[in-house]
This record gives sequence, C-alpha cells and structure tokens, in this order.
Amino acid sequence: MKKIAVLKEKWERYQRIRRYRKRFKKAAPPADLSSAFEDDETEEEEARRMAGVRFGFSVRDWETIIHWQRTHKCRYRLKNGCQYFGCIGGGYTYSFTPTGIGTIYEISCTCGKKMEFDDFS
Repeated sequence: MKKIAVLKEKWERYQRIRRYRKRFKKAAPPADLSSAFEDDETEEEEARRMAGVRFGFSVRDWETIIHWQRTHKCRYRLKNGCQYFGCIGGGYTYSFTPTGIGTIYEISCTCGKKMEFDDFS
C-alpha cells in the first residue's frame, strides 16, 4: 500500500508540473518516468527482506506472560490451578503486529481473555 501511495504522489506531482509548464508555455518534462520508479524495491526484493523478519519474546516478557497465564481467571482452569485445553493444547494464540514505531504483541487465551503489550519504548 505504501508503494501505491508513493506512486500516486509522484504521478500527481508530474501532472502538476505538466499543467504549470503548459500554462506558462514551457517545455513539458520527458514522458519517461523510469527515474521515478528507481528507488522502489521489487516484489521479490521485498519478499526477501520480509523473510528475515522474526518475532519473539525476551526472558522478561516470558516471565510476565507466564505469570498472566497462571493467574488470570479462566474457565479452563482445573481445581488444582492447572489449565487443560484438550489433548493437543492450543490454549493460547500469540499475535504479532509490526508497526512503524514498534511491534504490538497480543496473547489470547481460549477463554477470551487477552494480554497486550508493545516494544515502543
């Protein structure tokens, strides 16, 4: 989406320059816009760059997550304090949302409770 916005901006700028030059009888800029696209990465280059993106938690984050998992009120918690989600587990969903200023982490329990934190600081 960012590429599309950049291309639109460049195209609108090109059109403004053309209108200005036409109005004041100046020569139009060249029709070759290849220089406008030189700095854009190809889909293949972007895919290679994004393949290197890794998400994970620090030891301190894991301590907080494990504490939350063991203490939040959950309908899947047994009388002895353990949680049981069935034979294959899958009681928690870990979501990572990368943004321009950091990553938003969200851990969701099957019961519906959520824990969110980020690495903005």
